[in-house]
Amino acid sequence: MMLAFVGTYTRSTDAEGIYGFAVSVDCHDWQPSAINEGIDNPSWLARHPGLPVIYAVNETADDGGAGHISAFSYTETGKLSRISGCSSLGANPCHLAVSDSGKWLIVSNYTGGSFATYGINADGTIGEMASLVQHNGKGVDPMRQKGPHVHSAALAAFGPGEAMVYIADLGIDRVMGYPISSSGLVDSAKPESLRLKPGAGPRLLCFDSQESYGYLINELDNTIVSFERDRHGHLTELETVSTLPAGFTGASYCAHLQLSADDRFLYASNRGHDSIVVFATSADGRLSALQWQPTGGCHPRHFALSPDGTKLVTANRDSNNITVFDRHPETGLLAQTGVELSVPAPVCIRFC
Repeated sequence: MMLAFVGTYTRSTDAEGIYGFAVSVDCHDWQPSAINEGIDNPSWLARHPGLPVIYAVNETADDGGAGHISAFSYTETGKLSRISGCSSLGANPCHLAVSDSGKWLIVSNYTGGSFATYGINADGTIGEMASLVQHNGKGVDPMRQKGPHVHSAALAAFGPGEAMVYIADLGIDRVMGYPISSSGLVDSAKPESLRLKPGAGPRLLCFDSQESYGYLINELDNTIVSFERDRHGHLTELETVSTLPAGFTGASYCAHLQLSADDRFLYASNRGHDSIVVFATSADGRLSALQWQPTGGCHPRHFALSPDGTKLVTANRDSNNITVFDRHPETGLLAQTGVELSVPAPVCIRFC
């Protein structure tokens, strides 16, 4: 058995916090093991790479106009114990990234249009703030792009012992790249900048295992941009593909994306079309659509590949359910398993 935690939206829903499950290795058996109540809007979860600790955003603006970050230790039953917390320093934090070293984290503040870095102590508790970077500007969408909206951060190596953090900002249609030190200190003086098509709405990005190619999902225009990354950390756009099938005309907004462990397949979710689109990746970083798999629920905000890569598990927020799909390791294609469980307003799945 393994553990899985499910983050939820608790406001105006029946959700109570973070749900823990004991899950069989084949993901066919999900046994509720703990309901960790009283955690406000834990919409994104991230795990520590070496400790039984997970981190959650509290996607609110109640802390003096800012949200919150919480750290929890967990037992093998999925019971959480809060060990520390702090302000996110911006309104409505929606994403967390933890460094591979486990020594610092990055929180993205959507409404605040900023991101902050914090140290992580040896016991997994959240330490001192290292950097706070505020974005400025706006986009062309009068409803969704009135100002900057930092949606996520992704890390990649940059020289010996150094790293870059790449920030997807939905509000200003840019990916911003900043050098970041081993202690989480951000150098914001001369950032890299990848400008997207006006109104694209960049949401989330990921890199392949060599960190030579990357993929960015754009929420507002339902596209994925593939790009090449050079040794200086510069990003060059290669192509843009739609996440939706030809002929679809309904309202839809894409959300999450994830590469398979072997970098051969990219998965992305469509909210509205309510599907997972499967792409094959080529040696030059380009994408070819293979399949649109219905998720068996509404508004698939997040999904996760199982640790062994044989399953894909979706969190369907508006239908209050989680669905499990088989994943073929050679073709990358998905197939229904019939496994489904009820969870109120699920928006993030994290295997531990």
